[in-house]
Amino acid sequence: MLGWAFGELIGIYFLLHLFGWREIIVVRADSISYRSEVFGLGFITIYPASEIRNLRFQPAPGGRRSPSQLAFDYRGKTVAFAAYIENDAEKVKLLRRIQQRCATANRQEAQESGTAFWAK
Repeated sequence: MLGWAFGELIGIYFLLHLFGWREIIVVRADSISYRSEVFGLGFITIYPASEIRNLRFQPAPGGRRSPSQLAFDYRGKTVAFAAYIENDAEKVKLLRRIQQRCATANRQEAQESGTAFWAK
């Protein structure tokens, strides 16, 4: 009986995730806000730009079981988002737009030291 109940909860979770889930990312010069919601209900997390490090594109590991995503380091943890954008080129384009709008810690340090931030 508990197995059926657990299975139904998992099924409901996946249906809600499939039809009602979305990510909202708001990029400002001083912060990145991330909201994950299901049918309008969710939580928002605000990450100050001064504490964001290593904003990057993470390709899918090995066998493409998990999708590629965008990520950054914040207070010793990795924050990943945009995994459900299907096209990797769109993810890279989004990454460039975020880098243009938000002065993350890496960009500030590069400007202060005179190092080129955009160099590959």
